[in-house]
Formats: sequence, structure tokens, C-alpha cells
Amino acid sequence: MQSCKASRATMFCGIPAGTSTASPPSTRSIPAQEEVELGAAVAPPTPPYSWSTPTRAQSHAAAAETVNYDVQTFGSSLPVKVMEALTMADGPLKVTESGWAWMVCGERLIIWKICQTAVAKVSVCKELQLPGSEYNYSADLVAVTCTTPLETASVQSISVLTVAAEGTARFWPSLAQEGNYTETDVDLGDLCNFVVAVRGGSFVLSSMNNRLLRASADSSGKLQYRALMQGHGMLSGIGRRVSSLFGILSAPVNDTLHSVLWVGGASCLYTLTSSSLSKWEVDDSYEHQTLSWDVQKALTESIADAIWGSESNYEEIKEGVNVTYLDMNTGLVVLAAAWHPSDTPCLAYICLVTLQDNGTAISDQFTVEVTSYNPPFQVSALETPTRAEHVAQEDKTKLLKAAFLQFCRNDLVGAQTVTEELFPADGEEGAELDDVVTQINLDLVDDYPASDPRWAESVPDESTGFPLTSLIILHQLEDKMKAHGCFMDFLLQVGLLEQLDQVTVRSSPMATRLLLCEHAEKLQAAMVLKNHHSKHPELVNRAIGIALQRSGGAVPASLTAADVFFREVSQISSLFDCLLEEEERSLKENPVDSVQWAEVVLTVNSIIKEVLQAAGQYRETKAFMYRAAESATAEPEYIPWTASGGIGGIRTVISRQHEIILHSVYPHADSELRSALCEQLVALLDIYLSGYVAQLTSLQQQRPPGAQQERYNSLEMEYTQRRSELLAPLLELGQYQWVAALAEKYCDFDILVQMCEQTDNQSRLQHYMTKFADQNFADFLFRWYMEKGKRGKLLSQPAAQHQQLASFLQSHQHLSWLHHIHVHDYHSAHRTLYNQANMETRYFVKKKTLHRLFKLTLLFYKLTFLPNFLAHNLIQLYICDDNRRANEYDFKKALDLLEYIDEEDAADIDALKCEIFAKALRRDDWATADGTDDPLEAAKDSIFVKILLKLIQEVSLQTYLPDVKELLDLDELSSLKSKPYFEFVVRANYEHYLQAQM
Repeated sequence: MQSCKASRATMFCGIPAGTSTASPPSTRSIPAQEEVELGAAVAPPTPPYSWSTPTRAQSHAAAAETVNYDVQTFGSSLPVKVMEALTMADGPLKVTESGWAWMVCGERLIIWKICQTAVAKVSVCKELQLPGSEYNYSADLVAVTCTTPLETASVQSISVLTVAAEGTARFWPSLAQEGNYTETDVDLGDLCNFVVAVRGGSFVLSSMNNRLLRASADSSGKLQYRALMQGHGMLSGIGRRVSSLFGILSAPVNDTLHSVLWVGGASCLYTLTSSSLSKWEVDDSYEHQTLSWDVQKALTESIADAIWGSESNYEEIKEGVNVTYLDMNTGLVVLAAAWHPSDTPCLAYICLVTLQDNGTAISDQFTVEVTSYNPPFQVSALETPTRAEHVAQEDKTKLLKAAFLQFCRNDLVGAQTVTEELFPADGEEGAELDDVVTQINLDLVDDYPASDPRWAESVPDESTGFPLTSLIILHQLEDKMKAHGCFMDFLLQVGLLEQLDQVTVRSSPMATRLLLCEHAEKLQAAMVLKNHHSKHPELVNRAIGIALQRSGGAVPASLTAADVFFREVSQISSLFDCLLEEEERSLKENPVDSVQWAEVVLTVNSIIKEVLQAAGQYRETKAFMYRAAESATAEPEYIPWTASGGIGGIRTVISRQHEIILHSVYPHADSELRSALCEQLVALLDIYLSGYVAQLTSLQQQRPPGAQQERYNSLEMEYTQRRSELLAPLLELGQYQWVAALAEKYCDFDILVQMCEQTDNQSRLQHYMTKFADQNFADFLFRWYMEKGKRGKLLSQPAAQHQQLASFLQSHQHLSWLHHIHVHDYHSAHRTLYNQANMETRYFVKKKTLHRLFKLTLLFYKLTFLPNFLAHNLIQLYICDDNRRANEYDFKKALDLLEYIDEEDAADIDALKCEIFAKALRRDDWATADGTDDPLEAAKDSIFVKILLKLIQEVSLQTYLPDVKELLDLDELSSLKSKPYFEFVVRANYEHYLQAQM
């Protein structure tokens, strides 16, 4: 099998311009497997140019099997610097059709112009210092350009751009001035592999992962760059899972860029990746992708057929064939290598594939020529740059961005590998990890819309590398939110989220995960603000203008102030203070009775309220995304951005708006406007106070408990003071409904008590005692009465509060005896007064008075036993058999005496009730009623019924009537109960009179 393959291949030494191989071993016209038609026709590319470059000015001949090649001297001799460099080492070298050539020698770049004749005068030769790099430079990382044809351009008009593999770009506006250059860090998301000069003095930069940027110098000579316009979106390398995020079509995972070709005559740019061939039409400032052809589908089977097609088991072989694309040159000649891993030995077959661009698509006719073979490891070595030396320190931000992009391409394993190397779980890179993660997330939320051509000159060098495809601001914000969500998912999946600790924000430490949440909250807030911008453009634009003026942000001529402001989402809160400034200006300029005077306040309130509420709602609903791990260390105090103080802080803004509304607007407003203003103001105060609650809650969760008790106490005091200062004015204005809403939510008991006292609403006070029982509202009320000197109200609490009041008064014995007397607890009153009298040593008169009082209470205490004793005896006197003249009045008096029996003796009272009614029943002769049809008629003259009639007139029967069963079960009535008619009459009268009273 191998001998057969070898016969189909010849050694490849080089193909100079204008020559071709004689009798190629395997050349076929093969229809493409698939083509994509995307653009208009363009002029065909120029003929192939040589892959080999003259390196020494001497003639010699080269021969290889059946093909002979002549190499002759061309042009003038090489400059001395070049000759010296060549004697030391053969560095990467490139010669262009325009006659300009360059060679890399370590970190030096030698550029010279090849003269067309051997007798020409000394040619131009310049040496430039390259920026430091951890990777070896290649000649493909250098490009020269000029606004005039390079063939005739002067050295002064030549510009040079070099880019290190890591992205450090150095630009010389004029080759004549070697020391005059600018340097820029370009973020390509991966290693840079090609720099190509195109039209308009601009360049195209590419990375190995197929990210393309177009770069040009501004008027100051500084390099500006943006993402290359692509027909299928800005991030063609991102996988399907987030393709909808940026509005792009999915590209294969790990798509690698192998070659970039500029065809100047047709103003076309071609790129060759492992999956596709793409084409752009390029003018001086814009480009348009016109073609994207699936190389993998079209060529893999054709190349396999050209090499292994004659094998009997070809169908089995072709499934395992590997093809990689190495280079592409003018004439759309693709250099490829193919191999089969199961071959022994495994050989890589070098192929030339000649494609034809018919303008709208790649032609379905192309040729595949197998030219040579070699071990495959040599092929793979061509695809990746090599490090100049061991890397001591990576740019971790760029590398983590690259890992994030890998994750977005569904390469979780690759992303995990990178992150574990960068930030091992047991490493010491904690603080660095926090900084890197927050910077990447900040780059995401503050990203530039690079696909918007109006931003072309404004995108800075440090653009994030995650370009936005939408041109509409609101959609850009939505895309940023989706990108943030993907980034959070990435941090979670690769295990970095649980490694995050804290960063410094607004001069205070904050948990890193909460700062990430803050970024998202501001995105949510920005979306709501953008909707208000659409509704109230004049007001919001004026405020935006003030904000940009304060920050020194310039607005390029091609952009609006809103474009610039909404791009930098992290600074969204700067607008609130500017809205207030614009509001105050409008209040001063417009008369009080004008529509504009009130409208501006209502609008500003609405904007601030809804924007901050959107942020708070996101924080609440998405808290699960930013929750700390159970094993996390103690976190610092959490101060939300919506609770920031200082100049321009949200607390400062709301406090200022509170003053404006109540002092400048409310006094002049009618009832309807006042109601609207109060409703909005209460919503703002709700946001204000909730910030304090979040702070206090974070301090309560400190470990160990009470670790920051002093800070907690200080903040709670500040919170209590500010809460009172903000609610008290509303209380003074009689806005009880709104005051109650906030005071109840934030437990401002002082305001609630004041409100109830002003409105004399004791039932509401009782409601609060029940509602806030677990927070000791009753104790607060009692203390409030004490402090305000309202001792009468303190001691006149309803019975339901007597127990709590007694507990409270234990520490106020000078009042507790009064409460004891009020509840008839004379024994406790006596004991308290006795102790008070003994403790009094300063004032004799007071001591004497206390002695008299405790003796008096002792007397009352003793007297409390007398009614109980007398009641029992008097009841017996009224109902005993010796009182033969007893009637319903005597029995009624006996029942009245029951209230003098201690309530603690409930069983005794029930027994007495049964005894009283039993005695009454025995007073009548029930034998005469036997046989009467009407039980009510039979008993109407009985003492029992007469007692019931008297009770109905004065009290509830249920209070005095014993249970009928217990009554009839008494031994005293056993003789009467033996007669069924007696029980019938008693039960019937029970039923009748109880229902009659109901």
C-alpha cells in the first residue's frame, strides 16, 4: 500500500513565479462538495507569486528528480546590515511585490527596498527596534503601507506596523524617523499571527482563533482599531450556546486561522481557517464580507481521494483522514497537509489546491496536486508560534478572557485547563484573581459597540475583545446583560466563583461576587434609564450633558452624548445628581403655576425611583447567582451602590430630593399634586432605608457573631437618626398613610407612637403591640410614655397589656405599686411600698408617706379576704332550708354574691351555682304539674322560672346558669329526677329561656 502511495507523490522543492511542475503526480479537476454564494463579483486575483525568496546575491542551480529550477540574481546587492544579519542567523524574511523586504533578527527589524537593477545606487535600509515579546517574531507580524503606491513611495511616506504575538503593537508613522513611534496593546483574545496592510493606509490584524481587527492611525499617530465587519456577526468563533447572545452564526469549535491574503488589485482580503475560506471587499474606511466557503466539506474528501483514492479499502480509509491547511498565496493556491494516523510509517502528504474565485462564489472546479510527503510532526510545528523563552508571568486578564471564549465555544475542558493553570484552587493568586475577574466583567459592561461604524475612531486600544453587534443602545445593553450571565456561568462552571474573595470599591472592601452583581444591577438600571431617555429626551439629554461635562468625557462628532454615556454603564449613577441640577434650574426658571414647574419634579422622581427599583429587583431576584459558598470566609460590610454616600452618592441624591420636594414644591402644590409627590417620595425613601437594612444585615452575618458589634451599633444609631429625620416632616404634614407604610416596614416605633398619639388612635396602638410583640413594641411604648411624662396613659393600659406592663414596671418600682393597686393586687403594692419606704434615707417626709401608703395597702389586702368569706356565708343564709320564706329575690341575691368569690376558685363558683338552683327547684311542688302538656305553662309560677326571668332582665343567662346535666345529677335532686316529667320540664325551660335571650 505504501509503495503505491509513494508512486503518487513527488518531492517538492519550490515553485517560482511563472513555473509549474512537469507531469504532476496527481492532478484532477474535482467538483466542490459545497459552495456558498454571498457577494457580488470582483476582479480575479493576480497570478501566483513565488513562495521562495532570494536570500543571497549568487547564482546556482537546484535539481530534484524530474524538475529543474534556475535561481538567478535579482536586483542590487543586499544592504550591509542585511548581509551582517545573515552571517549571524537566518531570521524570518519577507519580500513584497512592491520591492520592499524585511527580516527579523531577534528583537530587531531590518527593512530595505530592493532596487530593480544590479547597478542601482545604494538602496534604503532601516533598522527598527521591536517591542519585547515572549514569542519569536515572524515576518508575518510586520506590514508596511503608504497612501501612494509602494513601488514609488518615498521613505518619508512609508508607515510600518509590527505586532508581537501577545498583542503589543508598535506603529511608525514614517520610516524615515526610526525613533518616532506609538505603542498600543491590542486585545485579540489569542496570539496574533498575521498583520496585513490594506487600503487607506490601514491594516488588518488577526489572531490564531480567527479574530480580525482593522487598525489605522489617528491624527496624533496613535493606533486605533475595531473589529472587522463580518457578514455573520462579530464573534464567528463563539459556539451555539451563546451565538444568539451576539447575533452571530455559530462557527466550529477551535477554528484556527492559517493564512491572510491581501489582493491589492481587486481590493479583496481572503482568510483561510481550518473550516472556511472568507472574502471581504475593502475600501479606505469600510469593508464588506462577500463570501464564506466551507473549505472543510469541499476539500477534505477531494484531497483524500487524490492520495488514497486508488486503494481498495478507500471508503474505510477516508473516514480517518486528517487534513490541515497551512498557507494560502496569491491566485488562491492553498497549501495543505493530509495524513492517516493508522499508516505505518505515518506520512504527511503536502498538497497544493488551486481554487478559482468567480466573484460571487468559489468555483466548483479546482485542482488538487500532491507534491511531497514528510513526517507529520513537522507540519504541526508550522501552526503555532514558539516561545522565545520560558514565560515567567502571563497577562492573566487576556488569558482568562481567552478561556472565557473557549467556554463560550462549548470547550469547557479547555477553559477549565487554562483557569486551573492560571488560578489553582490551592494557589496564592487570590487577590490577583479578584482583580482580573472584576476587570473582565467591567470590560463587558462598559464595552464599546465596535460594529457601529460611528465608533470606529473612538474604540480604545484596550477594548474588551467581546464586540457587540447591535447598533441600538437598548439592544446593546441587553446583549451586555446576556454576556454577563455567560461570564457568571463560566466562573461557576470552572470553579472560580467560589475562589473569589474581595476587592476595594469606593474606598471600602466588598465581596467580589457582590461587585459582579452590582455591575449587572447597573446594566438593568441603564435599560430602564434608556426607556426614560426615549420618553423624556430633552430632560435626560441635558442631564447627560452635565454628567459628561463633569467627567470630562468628550463626545466625538460622529456620536451623540447618549451614545457615549450609555456605553459606560458602570458610571450610570452619575446621572442622578445631574437630574437634580436640571430640576432645580427648571424650578427657578418656570413660574409656579406653569405645567413645566410641576412636571419636571414628577418626571425626575419617576426616573430615579424606577431606575433604582430595577436595580434592587435584580439584586433580589438574582441573589442565587451571587450567593457565597457555605465554606466562604467572613465577608466585609456590604454597602450597595444604591446606598452610597458622599458627593453624587444615591443617599445624598435622595436626601437632597427629599428637601427639594418638601421645602420647594410641596408648599405650592394642590392636594392632587401633593398626593403624587408623597407617593413618589415614599418610594425613594424606601430605597434609601433599604440600603441601611442591607448594611446592617451584612454586619449581623459576620463570623464569629458580634465580630463587628461596635460598627453595627454605630451604623444602627446613624440609621435610626436618619430614618426619623426623613419621616418626621411627613408626619408633621399629616401624611399619616405614607408615614405608617414606611414606619411599619422599617420598624420606626417612635414615629408610629407619635402618629397614634396625634390621631388619638388607641386601637392602632394595640394593633402594633400585637403585630410587633416579638420586637417588644409594648416596652418601647411604655418607655415613651415614661420619657414624655405621660404616666396616666402608662398606667391605664387595657387588661391585655397588664402582664407586660407589670414586667416593665419591675425596674420602675416608684410607679409599679400604682399599677398593682389599679389591678387590685394589694399584696404586691404593699410589698413594693414597704421596700421603697425602707430604702428611702434622704427625705423623711417621703419615707413617712411611703410608710402610710404601705400600711393602707396592707389593710386593703386584708379586706380582700373578707368579701370572699362573707359571700359564702351569705349565700348559705339566703338559700338554706331554715329561710322558709325565701323567694326568687333571695336566690337572685345569692347569685349576685358569686362575683365576690375569687375568680381563681372557678370550680367552687360552678358548684355554688348548681347548689343555688337545686335549692330553688326544691322550693316548688312539681307533683301538681305532672301530666300537663305544656312544660312552660307548668313551670311558669315556679321560683326557678321567676329567677330566670329576673336574670334575663339584668345579665346573660349563660353567666349564671349551670350546666343542666350537672344540675340534674346532684344528689339533692335525686328524688325529683326519679320522675321523668320533672327532668322534661327543667330541660324544656332551659331550652326555651336560653333561646329567648339569644
